[in-house]
Amino acid sequence: MIDRNAAGAMGPTGQYRCTGCGFTFTNLDAWRRGGMDELPQAPPPVVQARPPLT
Repeated sequence: MIDRNAAGAMGPTGQYRCTGCGFTFTNLDAWRRGGMDELPQAPPPVVQARPPLT
């Protein structure tokens, strides 16, 4: 993944993101094994849809 640093320059963060599921990881070998050692213990929070503006 690419991010902007404090000086404003863009550069690599050392993290990768799966384009299929969005899983973020730092170790390619863990991703190849399924990433189970880097998965969070709790599922991510569910985002609730906002009601339409009136």
